Amino acid sequence: MLTALAASTVGAYGARPALALPLLPPRPPKSFVMIGDSITAGAQRTVTALMSRSGFSSVIVNGQNSRRIDVGNRKRGLVAGTEVASYVAASHPSPLVWVIALGTNDAGIYRDGAAYADLIEHMLSVVPSTAPLAWINTYRRDQLRSCEILNVALNDVLAKRRNSAVGNWFEQCALPESRLLSSDGVHPNPRGVLAFADTVASAVAVLRPRRER
Repeated sequence: MLTALAASTVGAYGARPALALPLLPPRPPKSFVMIGDSITAGAQRTVTALMSRSGFSSVIVNGQNSRRIDVGNRKRGLVAGTEVASYVAASHPSPLVWVIALGTNDAGIYRDGAAYADLIEHMLSVVPSTAPLAWINTYRRDQLRSCEILNVALNDVLAKRRNSAVGNWFEQCALPESRLLSSDGVHPNPRGVLAFADTVASAVAVLRPRRER
């Protein structure tokens, strides 16, 4: 069943108490960041509303058309996923929960599962190793075999990483009765956007939240 959506508001911090004792730094918000491609861009409002309703007080969803994991093209304005992740990881405070939804535009380009595994590991190398992380796997009708190879590599890599989960978008799209995609066999239709957001929420739900400092 698709998760119902609702918007939520972000509460403000209270005033710092005037104490003589040393004070701890203010607690960062319960923050969420998602980095993806055009599928993420199309679902941005839906994912943002759902994750806000789930209790995140800071939600950043960054999607860009044609984005790849580790290849950008500044002349075309494309920023690779690794570049975005590096920038976000350097922010203060760094997000508590990460979601990656990349691979659609890399399917069919790399030679085998080992090459995809190297690519995925490189992406993970710029994400804080202690951060809970979910990665939404890949489906595109014109590159089914390549998506399967990429997704197997993704499962293998994330199985070695603590506090990680894979959101199985491929499985949902591959069901004959699903009807979640537009005619291009890649991008979700309105019903698919809800299913995609629900896939994100389900993957995040199994993660163990990192304690805020």
